[in-house]
Amino acid sequence: MNYTFNKTFKVWLKASLIIGLLITSCSKKEDKLNETSIEKKLFLSSEVTNEYKKLATREKYNFIIDLLKGRFKNKNDEKEWLAKNLPTILQDTTNLNSSNLTELNHLLLKKDCVNEAVPYATKLLAKNTRIPKATKSSTASILVAYYNSTKQADSLGKYVDILERNIQEKGDELWLYMSLYSNKGNLANLKGEFFDAAINYQKAIDYAKPSDTKNLSVLYHSLASMYLNLDYIEKAKEYTDLTLELINPDDIPLYYYNTQGIIQGKAKNFKEAEKTFQTIIEKSKQGSHQMLLAQSYSNYGNLKRKKKEFEAGLKYLSLSDSICKKLKVDVGIFYNKINRAELYFDSKKLDKALSEINPLKDFVVDADNPKLKMSVYELLYRIYDDLSQTDLANTYYRLYTENKNMYIGDLPRSVVSEWEVAREREKKLQLSVAYESKLQKQNSNKYWLSTGFLLFVLLSVMAYFIIYKKQLKQKQLYQQERQELQYQVQLKSKELLSTTIKELSIQRVKDDLLSDLNKILDDLPNVHKNKFNLLKQKLIAITSNELFLDFESKLDISFSTFYNKLKDVAPNLSPSELIVCD
Repeated sequence: MNYTFNKTFKVWLKASLIIGLLITSCSKKEDKLNETSIEKKLFLSSEVTNEYKKLATREKYNFIIDLLKGRFKNKNDEKEWLAKNLPTILQDTTNLNSSNLTELNHLLLKKDCVNEAVPYATKLLAKNTRIPKATKSSTASILVAYYNSTKQADSLGKYVDILERNIQEKGDELWLYMSLYSNKGNLANLKGEFFDAAINYQKAIDYAKPSDTKNLSVLYHSLASMYLNLDYIEKAKEYTDLTLELINPDDIPLYYYNTQGIIQGKAKNFKEAEKTFQTIIEKSKQGSHQMLLAQSYSNYGNLKRKKKEFEAGLKYLSLSDSICKKLKVDVGIFYNKINRAELYFDSKKLDKALSEINPLKDFVVDADNPKLKMSVYELLYRIYDDLSQTDLANTYYRLYTENKNMYIGDLPRSVVSEWEVAREREKKLQLSVAYESKLQKQNSNKYWLSTGFLLFVLLSVMAYFIIYKKQLKQKQLYQQERQELQYQVQLKSKELLSTTIKELSIQRVKDDLLSDLNKILDDLPNVHKNKFNLLKQKLIAITSNELFLDFESKLDISFSTFYNKLKDVAPNLSPSELIVCD
């Protein structure tokens, strides 16, 4: 019984382990990530150009796409080549490949080749009204990125509208939605509509995945710029720090340094601000980022003004002017005039300050840029106040305060504050929903784990009883077979014993006959004795003693217990007496 139970238990244990492994294997998944490093190559313009010229127009799309997917040590050579050759793919506009153009546009944005792609994008939108909406929206994304960087609100608004009209409600990639809402936010930021800016930035953030640190950093930087425009320096710094946490120090976009430098300057950390602007100017020169270099010169010149280093300030503003004129960026020239007028005002050169600012007062009347208006009116009232021209000073002061209240006054700030409060409530609600979801998931996991465990126990018990029952049945069959065999053996033994008893009886008769024969033979003459020898030999072939030994062995097999006890009680019984006892 112990052996059978142990064997049954081992089988049950093995079955339980198999069931347990099956349950466990269904609940585990393993993800393997393979990272590959791509070695940077050297961009050889002449070789690339020769290969490019051999291709048909349709093949040129794929060629440029493959170039943008590659990594080159000399990025500037690649960008120069793109600026020159990108428009050539539009020479044959009869059979444009929409999917290739959309992928190309995305890569141009991703690789920061916006400036180089502007002529191509403008031409594509202007001359090809039949191109699909997906291609139009991705092309408009390039232009909104460019006009946002140049702070040209009118052009930015134009291409934001084109992007919004052509973006698909379903099917378009998330980056297009991020582009739309982030640039709607940028446009609202330029116009001083900070509540709309914050709402659109948040929509763009909601479209970004948590792992998309690049786009998230851009959006947080935009929020930092918004707070900078509102003169919320602490909030601007908070979002700038948050931006920098998401980016590897080696991959920080250069324009981030401008925002950081302005914040440092407003916080009067002049030493740090100067170091920041020097860094971005040097890197912009190395990378041939002309628009960024113009902005950096302007910001650095304004920092020099704050430090009372007026000659140096004028020098950097002049350098910024020359680039803006070359690039035909009028808004940059206007801001430089304001910065230069402030510099002359701080250095007590009121006439020069007035000559710089006067040309702008008529322009800003119709300009959709409250920040620009506010800056011009503020400077005019301060200049006329110092010149003791009270009426003009009062007029421009009134215009300045109106625009200030509209742009960064109590109402815009309170509206943004309301957005912040609403956003905090939304975050708490999201956290609460996430917590409830997590709790439900945990409870669900516990339920399924408990159910699985109970199922495991139930199956194990069932397996145990099935196996035990099978083993018990086998044991019963074995015992029945054994009993049957024992019965058959005993039966055969008794049959053999009976046969032996008969043979012993016959042998007794033969022995009697042999005894009588010997008496007769004794009376016969020797001549006749030989005739009876053969018969005598046959009679004595088997002795009674031999038959008795055979009987004794069979008796021992059939009735071993009885036979042994009988011999113990009466060891002197003769064979005949033993037979009678049986």
